[in-house]
Amino acid sequence: MAGEAVRRAGATSSAYDDADIQLVWIRDQRAIALRGLGRWNESIEELLDASRMPEQRSENVSQAINLALVYCAFNRPKEALAAIDGVIPNVSPYGRMLVERVRFVAGLELNDRHMAADALGYLKQHRSDAIGALQGALLEANQADEGSRLLLSRLADPKLRNEALVQVQRYVRPPLPPRVQQWQARWEALLERPEVQTAIAKVGRTERYELPPSDY
Repeated sequence: MAGEAVRRAGATSSAYDDADIQLVWIRDQRAIALRGLGRWNESIEELLDASRMPEQRSENVSQAINLALVYCAFNRPKEALAAIDGVIPNVSPYGRMLVERVRFVAGLELNDRHMAADALGYLKQHRSDAIGALQGALLEANQADEGSRLLLSRLADPKLRNEALVQVQRYVRPPLPPRVQQWQARWEALLERPEVQTAIAKVGRTERYELPPSDY
């Protein structure tokens, strides 16, 4: 159905009066669906096309960042950096955190210590803009102790607790590339730490849900 909507919205005489705004997001959601089916190459192509389209009638930022994150998942750091080239002046504080996460992963993969340190420093300094981005970066760096401390602080903070509790639930995972499988294994190991289990039990619980996580 998404493919048909894309075809009709892209027609010379569009079937939709808001296609110039919504089409890019339809394609974004179609890319997510393709990833859920394990069709990663098609998902990348969908995001690549979407990133070249206007977003809210202005320069595209969201799909460029999403494309970069997918490239990171496939150990394609140079393409990830190319995808976010020039977007910083137009991003929100939340978007900037995702950009820095991309720069951090790319720095690790390219053995660019300066880039990685600079990006991680930004993520830590601005953690309140998107604390989940910092949590993910610590997983990617395999900094389990610091990752555990961060998660404990989120669970202890009433303002951050809900997001953290959602994140620690067990979900069905669609097919994942090897790099993401590695990150996921680190996350599962972190959740099994006694101090994390104790902190979760104080404020909530974990259960398994037969659906993918909301941030997939």
